[in-house]
Amino acid sequence: MNIHVPVRVSGADGVLIELSECHARIRLGNRLAAGSETTLVFDWGASWFIATARVGSTEVAGEYELQFLHVPPNAKETLDAALRTLKDERLRLSVGHIIGEALAGRSHELLRYRFIAGKWIVRTAKPDEQQPVDGFLVPAELGEIDRTRLCAGYEQLDSDGRQMLRLLAAAKLAA
Repeated sequence: MNIHVPVRVSGADGVLIELSECHARIRLGNRLAAGSETTLVFDWGASWFIATARVGSTEVAGEYELQFLHVPPNAKETLDAALRTLKDERLRLSVGHIIGEALAGRSHELLRYRFIAGKWIVRTAKPDEQQPVDGFLVPAELGEIDRTRLCAGYEQLDSDGRQMLRLLAAAKLAA
């Protein structure tokens, strides 16, 4: 399942681009030796995934497949929650459609929506700003009706669903 989540691997920052029950594919600026062991860390909603993995072969420079060797019980729960959320096809299609439509005539200006204490705080996003942990970024061209739909949907989701919405928004904006 393709995604875009910030990770730490062997003390370096990278991006998680694929996730399954037994492996992850990452993009990392640092080099990893095939066959070596490393630690993969990322946050998912309010939980952390921390596991030991073996570095597999690389097909593309800077991309590595990590086979999970040891996933502690709490990390397994986080992994299961992430995989359940990533499989929510309805959410994926809805967010993808809404943001995809707005990207057609994109001027590259984004709005940052943050849901804090039951209220939405909206401002123009800074260049290269990442998805906020308590909201999402969307194209400024997105219509008011679609923005209202995204906000209402976000409010009804649990933490995993909200994480999924952020990931989908980030993936659409990065495409």
